[in-house]
Amino acid sequence: MKNTKTILCCLTSFLLLCFSSGLAFAQTEPIQLGVVTSLGYPHGKEGLVAVQMAVEEINSNGGVEVNGVHRKFTIASSDDRSAAPGVPVSDAVMALNKMIKQNDPVAILVGPYRSEAFLAGMDVLAENKVIELNSIAMSPKMEHKVKTDYDKYKYTFRVSHNAIQMANSIAEQFAYLKDKYDFNNLYIIKEDISWAHAVSKALAKKVKNMGYSVVGESSTALGATDYSMPLTKVRRSKAQSIAAIFSLPETATMVKQMHDMRIPALLAGYHSYIVPGHMWETMNGKVEYALVTAGELGLVPSEKYPKSVTFFNKFKKRLGHYPDADHSGASAYDSVYMLKNAIERAGSLNPDQLVKELEKADYMGVSGRMKFNDNHQVIYGDNPEKAACEVTFQWQDGERVPVLPKSISEGQIILPPWMKK
Repeated sequence: MKNTKTILCCLTSFLLLCFSSGLAFAQTEPIQLGVVTSLGYPHGKEGLVAVQMAVEEINSNGGVEVNGVHRKFTIASSDDRSAAPGVPVSDAVMALNKMIKQNDPVAILVGPYRSEAFLAGMDVLAENKVIELNSIAMSPKMEHKVKTDYDKYKYTFRVSHNAIQMANSIAEQFAYLKDKYDFNNLYIIKEDISWAHAVSKALAKKVKNMGYSVVGESSTALGATDYSMPLTKVRRSKAQSIAAIFSLPETATMVKQMHDMRIPALLAGYHSYIVPGHMWETMNGKVEYALVTAGELGLVPSEKYPKSVTFFNKFKKRLGHYPDADHSGASAYDSVYMLKNAIERAGSLNPDQLVKELEKADYMGVSGRMKFNDNHQVIYGDNPEKAACEVTFQWQDGERVPVLPKSISEGQIILPPWMKK
């Protein structure tokens, strides 16, 4: 009998030890993050690298504290091919759903590239109550969905700019050109895709209110590599400037064609793939005078906001080259820290509690101050000390010179010598 009691006592102690060890393990297991995006394109690929960089920094400093327990982030990634021409939206949505079912992430970061896939994926997030901090897709329809059906779509946040904010930044270019050089007309050339149509529509309205005439507009097919037809229309229209609205790599060839065709207009707008710092060499200087709005100050830094310079140098070193994408990298990096802060304030991984804490976010990021509006869109402005900040630069003598907004400007917009002033 005494031996039986001893055995039972030992067994009980052993079970308690196993239980407590298992509980401790459960408390310290990693916090899973999911990166689902178009990994074959720079915005997605570099967004993932930025997330990895932030996660490594956080983990090396003790991880995330959840109710007194330190846990580390871990990342699972998948390629949804959402940027590739011809890939159906359903494929991207399937990739998002698969990531959630197989990895159970606390949040999706970077997110689908194309707005069509991003918007469709919001239903998957709602069904599974998984947070997304998207740093690529720009359609303002996201905010409309959050506003009109908050309880369903509250799990979706955007940490980068939307199409309206981009249109505002591009409009600043034309306000400057009108004020300094008396420009009064422009021609719009854009990709035939949802976000570009939204930017074009908003921009046309803004510049017309300034007194501009939009003398023509062309849409180009995704994957197009010949822009001679719309450029010929620009020449015939006698436009003083082109408002380019492009995001895909193939569109960089338009810059070379414009130069070779001697089109007497200033290239302006948003042209994602002439943003990278290596494009001067890549295009043999044919990007000279191009005026471009880049999505994130952290990727085209200004000495007037030192945090942007620190991040840029660190990110460039990590990549081993100039960042190719104009946005996603900086905001994806910031999104990891914003999520960490939300988890620590909530003391929980509960998605509904995390939504509430993200809504309270006030974080000084690498592109400026990061705060969300009521519809879960990061607020942009013209001063990085007060809001997230886009930057417009001009290629001048091989350098990317920030020219707008004034708070971070390091130079002025100049016209090419072949243009009449």
